[in-house]
Amino acid sequence: MQDINLSRKDNVLNIEYINKEIFYIVGDNFDEFAQGNNVITLSNFISDLKSNNNSVQKSVYYLGQGLNKQEKEIIIKYAKDYEIQVIFPETRATIESKDTHKHKQENILITCPHKIDNNTYQSHLIIDDSCAEMSDHMTGRHIQGMVLIEAARQMMIAISEKYILEHNNRGKFYCIWSNIVTKFNNFLFPIDVVIEHHILDMKVHTSGTYKINSSTKFIQNNIIGSEIEIEYKLYNKKIMKKIEEEIAEKHIKNFSHKIKNEFLQSYNF
Repeated sequence: MQDINLSRKDNVLNIEYINKEIFYIVGDNFDEFAQGNNVITLSNFISDLKSNNNSVQKSVYYLGQGLNKQEKEIIIKYAKDYEIQVIFPETRATIESKDTHKHKQENILITCPHKIDNNTYQSHLIIDDSCAEMSDHMTGRHIQGMVLIEAARQMMIAISEKYILEHNNRGKFYCIWSNIVTKFNNFLFPIDVVIEHHILDMKVHTSGTYKINSSTKFIQNNIIGSEIEIEYKLYNKKIMKKIEEEIAEKHIKNFSHKIKNEFLQSYNF
C-alpha cells in the first residue's frame, strides 16, 4: 500500500496554521480512541466537512492508524476541496506482499524496513482497519496485542527475506518459530509507532538452516510500549516440506489407531 503525500509546498505548515490545533484522523475501528481530545474518525471527519462545521477549518489534521490507500486519497481530495491543512507522514517505502508472506495488502502491518546498522532494522507500523487482526473486535483505545505480535512476525520474515537470505534463496525458505516472549510495557495508541528489529544472535548450520534470535521493539513518543523476542529457524522449503509431511502422516496414523481402539472398546470387541 503506497503512502500518499501532498506536495512539499502543501505539506509545510504556514504561519496561519501555527495557532491551530492538530487532530489525528484514524480509521473507524478506533472509535473509542477518537472519544479523546484531538482525535477524529474518518467518518466523523467527512461528516463535519459536509455539514460545514466551522471547527474543521480551525484545525490541522495528521493521519493516524487504520486508514487504507483509498481512504487517504479521499482525505487528500477533501483537503484540497475544502482548503484544509492535512499533514501526511514522511515518505515511507512500502513492502511487497511476498516479503511478508501475506497475500492481501490490507494485512501488511509494516512499511519496508531499512537497515540502521549490521544488526538493527527500522520500520513503521501501518494498520488498515480491515486487516485480519482487527476485522472482528476491538477493545479500548489502544492497539491490540495481537496486531503487534503479527507485525513482529512480519518484521522477522521481511528482514529474513530482504537482508539475511542470499538473493537466490529468497522465497525458498520456511520460517519456523521455536520460542516467543512478549512484553507489554505500555499501551500503544493508533498514531505513529516506530518498529525497531534487532538480530540478537544468528547461526548458520552446515545444512543451510539458519537459527536466529530476534527482538522487535514498538516505540511511541520515544517510549518502548512492547518488546517481542522470537527464536526461529529458516528451513529450505523442500527439506521442511518432507519433514512436515512425515510428521503429519505419523499423526494421522496414530490418531486413526486411537479412534479404532476406542470404537472396538465401546463395543467390547
